[in-house]
Amino acid sequence: MHITIKTYNDTRNMEVPQTESALYKAIGEQLLNLSVPNRLLVSTPVGEAEFDVKQRGTFAKDGTIYPSMYVTEEYNTIQLPQDTYPEAYLTCINPVSNNYKFYHFRPSGSVLNATYGRIGAGRGEAFGKKDLKTPYPIHLYWIRYYEKLSKGYKDESSIYLAPAVSETPVAPTIPDQRPEAIELYQKLYTYAKGMVERHLVHHDKVTVEQVSQSKKILAELSTKTTLKDFNETLQKLLTISPRKSRYVKSLLAVKTSDFPAIIDRENDLITAMEVMRPSGSIGSFREHNIHVFEATDSQRQEVIEHLTPSLQQKVRKIWRVIPDRQQKTFNSYCKEHHIRYVRQMWHGSRNANWLSITENSIKILPSYENGRMFGDGVYFALNPNKSFLYTSSSSAKYTNEDENVVYMGLFAVAYGKPLYVESSHHFTPRELEEKKKNCVHAKAGRSLREDEIIFYSEAAMVMNYLVEFDA
Repeated sequence: MHITIKTYNDTRNMEVPQTESALYKAIGEQLLNLSVPNRLLVSTPVGEAEFDVKQRGTFAKDGTIYPSMYVTEEYNTIQLPQDTYPEAYLTCINPVSNNYKFYHFRPSGSVLNATYGRIGAGRGEAFGKKDLKTPYPIHLYWIRYYEKLSKGYKDESSIYLAPAVSETPVAPTIPDQRPEAIELYQKLYTYAKGMVERHLVHHDKVTVEQVSQSKKILAELSTKTTLKDFNETLQKLLTISPRKSRYVKSLLAVKTSDFPAIIDRENDLITAMEVMRPSGSIGSFREHNIHVFEATDSQRQEVIEHLTPSLQQKVRKIWRVIPDRQQKTFNSYCKEHHIRYVRQMWHGSRNANWLSITENSIKILPSYENGRMFGDGVYFALNPNKSFLYTSSSSAKYTNEDENVVYMGLFAVAYGKPLYVESSHHFTPRELEEKKKNCVHAKAGRSLREDEIIFYSEAAMVMNYLVEFDA
């Protein structure tokens, strides 16, 4: 049908389908670039309507202050059959005005319900949600939707209304029968869940799409070199994964030297988010074809021999870990690259990361991470004391945590033929391939206090043991 929409400065004629949703969506779209105050006069073959557009406060965008609109329906004689409308979840983040908000549209029959609030933390707790006291008539759905978009909100429905991270049905009992496997899984899941609960507002609704998009934005973040570009990209990440922070600015970079720590922070959170499960669902290593046993006396002795005396005294428990899929990938990698020299090396990480590492192995992280002197790869140390600096111990150098118990993994690595270096250089897998080398062995000297071994393929390692230490 043909409709006419008049504003103070413009008249638009257009053709729209003769449905309630299509008509009001066309009206709502006019709000995106409309000056405030204003008025919308709508003429259609099935009736007329008038909307008053008033100013209600202001909002900041790209450093400029704009009037914030509120639309009221003055009269409406339009007669169309009631339509159906989608659920929608909108978010808004703006560090200038400290906006960190959400608005959840929940259509229900003839009315539009909504839940809204400020994302973040106030007085030490997450701000509570509020419901509309008086629901709107359902035909105003698109008017309210585009009114929010005009104020800087973004539709993140695909993130927040997507399925939960794990779609595995809720299990009545844990399928693993070995107590040691159950014990380890529960310990590691508790650490990962704690990380998510401490930092994420909607920690009980982590979705597959949320994790996927967060990874993509984190990769993009690692390429930014200016403060402006970095913070703009970081804001996209914060929109997808809202934090329990009262002030948005406190999460952003103040100087470029903040980039590495922020990327580490975001990666650790995403790593923990990835292993979250729906409420009531119980997971296990068996789902991932991972077998966990308490180490035998001979296996325990093998592990102890790879530790320094100071760390030997801290050992609490040792698990033999056999990740079937990772082991097959590792074996294929060694065969393909004709690697016969396999060594055992230590890797340290935060407690919250170990469930993901056990299930998915170590991943090559974006640049700017601590210790990226030799490019994007997985870093191992010959000296286990060096690896211990990356754990959740209060004595660790890089994590600023204070757990009573911490973990390190002993990995089989495809050492093969190393490229020995004594100075930093950002190597790539292609460079090593051209030199017919399998890893970089950075020797201690002017640049390093301890030797470091860097692998540029995630297939070049597999966990053999996970060790629990006193911090």
